[in-house]
Amino acid sequence: MIDFGTIVDMELLIEEFSTQDRLNQFDSMLIASPQVECPLEEQFTPGLYIRERFVPAGTLFTTYTWKETHPFRCIIGELLIWESGKGWQLFEAPCKGITKKGTKRVVYAITDVIWETLHANPTNTKDPKLLHDMLFKSYDNPYVDEAKLLEINKVRERKGIDPSTLSKNKVI
Repeated sequence: MIDFGTIVDMELLIEEFSTQDRLNQFDSMLIASPQVECPLEEQFTPGLYIRERFVPAGTLFTTYTWKETHPFRCIIGELLIWESGKGWQLFEAPCKGITKKGTKRVVYAITDVIWETLHANPTNTKDPKLLHDMLFKSYDNPYVDEAKLLEINKVRERKGIDPSTLSKNKVI
């Protein structure tokens, strides 16, 4: 686990993500850290896929890079979210917004959080792999050893854990 204390000085972290290279380095450190389960609840209606994620207080993670623009809602809790061009922003429930195509974020859950995203699902698929491929760009980070990533994913599969339900780290 990376010891960030309680992340009192968020301004120091802003500098860390000033370039994609810095974000990749940070992400690789989190991947090498103990993982935190962040349960995902899914709902389907004709043409719509809804993802509702629980994130425990103190969890620090990076998101995948989104392939599509979509709405989000913070149902419960408080988070600090860093996004390129916007820096750190505080989100307090209840709130909503739009995630733009190509967005990758760094997220710190101040309290327990329930976060929801809504996605077009024109084929009405419920297949987890197809949904993942539909929503997220393939992971590309030169600082992450591909063998290590495969090893982590195999352990997750053996434990019956969906990789998308894991965060990268927990800071208490």
